[in-house]
Amino acid sequence: MDKVRNIIKAKHRVTKHYLNLFFVDLEPSDNDKDNYKLNRLQNSFIQIEPLRKSKHLVRYTRCQLHGHTKSYCNRSYVCVKCGGQHSNDSYIKSKATPATCALCGGDHPANYKGSDYN
Repeated sequence: MDKVRNIIKAKHRVTKHYLNLFFVDLEPSDNDKDNYKLNRLQNSFIQIEPLRKSKHLVRYTRCQLHGHTKSYCNRSYVCVKCGGQHSNDSYIKSKATPATCALCGGDHPANYKGSDYN
């Protein structure tokens, strides 16, 4: 059995009512292809599909991690400027203090796109 990372019940994007749809994030394993063959679960018909990838890299500003948005994040705050465990609003960094990336620990903010994007 695959280890489940996270389960999120989907909401309608306009009405915000819950749908009969779940996003299940599984740890990668050798038998990932077998999961798509599953079509019944507890006397219900189900359909398992891989995540549809967007052409744009999504990064949520609360946790600074890539691949999800506000609707699907229940992680704690991470500061974009210093990498600390607080919201961006509650921290004022002086110009002399170097930024620290929350993702890699580098000397740039987490929203830095690199010189290739200029």
